[in-house]
Amino acid sequence: MRVFLLIFLLIPCCVVQADRIEMLGGTAVEGTITSKDDRFVSVDVVVDGKTFSRKYAVNRVHAVVRDGKREIVTPKNSGEVVGQTIELNVDDLIAEAGRTLPSWWDETTLDIPTTLDLSYPAPILGKPLPWNNQKNIAHFVWDVVNPNSGRWRSSGIRLFHHLLELHGDDPATQQRIRNELGMMYFRFERDYARAAFWLRLAGADRPDFPFFSGVALAECFWRLGDKSLALKQLENLKTTTPGLVKLLGEMGETDQALVAGKELIEQSPTVGFLYVGDVYRNVGRNKEALESYEQALAASTGNKRLEMFRRRAEANIFSLKAFEMLDVKKIADGTYHGASFGFDGPIHVDVVVKSGRIVDVRVTEHKEKQYYSSITDTCRQIKEKQGLRGVDATSGATITSEGIINAAAQALAP
Repeated sequence: MRVFLLIFLLIPCCVVQADRIEMLGGTAVEGTITSKDDRFVSVDVVVDGKTFSRKYAVNRVHAVVRDGKREIVTPKNSGEVVGQTIELNVDDLIAEAGRTLPSWWDETTLDIPTTLDLSYPAPILGKPLPWNNQKNIAHFVWDVVNPNSGRWRSSGIRLFHHLLELHGDDPATQQRIRNELGMMYFRFERDYARAAFWLRLAGADRPDFPFFSGVALAECFWRLGDKSLALKQLENLKTTTPGLVKLLGEMGETDQALVAGKELIEQSPTVGFLYVGDVYRNVGRNKEALESYEQALAASTGNKRLEMFRRRAEANIFSLKAFEMLDVKKIADGTYHGASFGFDGPIHVDVVVKSGRIVDVRVTEHKEKQYYSSITDTCRQIKEKQGLRGVDATSGATITSEGIINAAAQALAP
């Protein structure tokens, strides 16, 4: 029987791998390749949330990587010819990403307080260090970096690359750094290839590794296009968690997700029924989803420790019922406001409708600290899908994503 620790449910535990231009000088530029002809290769690069277009002469470009394929543009040696293309499997993509730094690297500098203890001591016998977000790295990341997207690169990822250099002769500390670095690439950047590279180096593919990293590694494999490798990774885990149930459901493995969900129900009915409801909801089995959410509500009665899960179940029931009555084409033009619960408080959302279409979704107010990319991801999905069906909660920030989805449903409810 698999088991899980409820405490980790309270720790916030889709973007495809970017295109890449490999320069003859050995550097690489990542982004979205927009055009390629006999003279230039053009790419859009995102830096601090802004998109910049760049153009490179082909005589400076060695190769381009896109859609899982690597094409030679200017040969470096006699074994290469112009236009030579090879298919890159997931292992190739991960290895390629691990050998290079992200495109934004040179434009971002390390930004950390001088008081930070770079010795990065581990908790002794599981006892946490005294709280100090200007000294202890874990506290600094949790309290300062995570809630501020502008610091994810300069104070988060760059910090842990710096720590790798400082602790090169300490295997145990290196393992902790690699794991955290992998999770940062996963949570902050949705850079699945680099995340998988560092998580693998840390040992997240081992059954005895912390389960949230193991599930994240599986999601990396899936997002990079290898579902079989993702399923093998999940099967290798010894612990059933909400994240595992969620991922199986999103991968379309409904039967496996429901089996794992029943294991969660045995350990904590409220949590288990909540995530089983999500699995049903993802595949449009709304009646069964409602029944599961109602069972989650019933199981949480009188238990204050589970109040957050109770609120989630209530909001999901409202959202699901509102969705059944929702027809965007019949909604008058205007801006509609809704609010629902997140992890740290209410999330307020504005939905703009014009000519029977959702033209904008934006979070106007929130108190979330560990939201990662959920705000941009979830709003984008609602707009792209023109509704709430098939909108995936962002891994690592499921509660925030659910809050946005439910707030949008409240905004558009008849």
